[in-house]
Amino acid sequence: VVNMIRVATIIASIGADTRDVLSRRDAGGPGCDDDAAGPACGTVPSPRPGVLVSVNTRRLASLAAEHGCVLRLAVRIGDYLPEGADLFVVCGGGRHGQDDEDRRRAWRAALYRHVAFETERTMEQDAAFGFRQLVDIALQALSSAVNAPTTAAQAIDEMHDLLRRLVTSPQPDGCYRDDDGELRLVMPQYDAGDYLRLAVEEIWHHGHASPQIPGRLRRMLDDLHAVARPEHRAAVKAWCTRLSPAGPAA
Repeated sequence: VVNMIRVATIIASIGADTRDVLSRRDAGGPGCDDDAAGPACGTVPSPRPGVLVSVNTRRLASLAAEHGCVLRLAVRIGDYLPEGADLFVVCGGGRHGQDDEDRRRAWRAALYRHVAFETERTMEQDAAFGFRQLVDIALQALSSAVNAPTTAAQAIDEMHDLLRRLVTSPQPDGCYRDDDGELRLVMPQYDAGDYLRLAVEEIWHHGHASPQIPGRLRRMLDDLHAVARPEHRAAVKAWCTRLSPAGPAA
């Protein structure tokens, strides 16, 4: 029990959970243009207030195919929605019953069965929540009340491994198709720049005067820049430049 509540153990556990989420992400695909879903013809509101924690992409794509439309998720996994706010934008026309109240109610009920809300974020499909927890641990460690920069450095090291996995992998496109290859579901995704901003920005703001933190962040970013795939390299280099005017070699 004593070992389980040590901060190093907690950091490692969050890292392991985040790696598991990342390993289950869909591989990057051919992508889809902003206009690929077609014109918006309706919306589906959130049935309750809460954090969107998971969606069943296969079933949602199947439902969209059955109704001849494309669903565009209005928020990312891990975002909070008040009741009645847009959950889906329905695009491309189709037979989803927007002109009939009973059919519209049945259509929405079918969609709601394949989304899950909670009162707080979870790690089920939300890799960004793992980063958020690690950053929060680092910020608490850097506070004047705690003053434990080594703990913050441990959190940075854990994120270093997670970010390395991200920048050396294709970016998921968030586009899901039916069995015939037709686009049916579009989900907004965190990209490498989003994860980098989450991992670096606040820690740099609160820890740039620490003897340990700037060097730890710069070493992490230099390593990420060296191994990043071409599509992620610009996002990494931007942070290298921001934290160190010289930046890495082009």
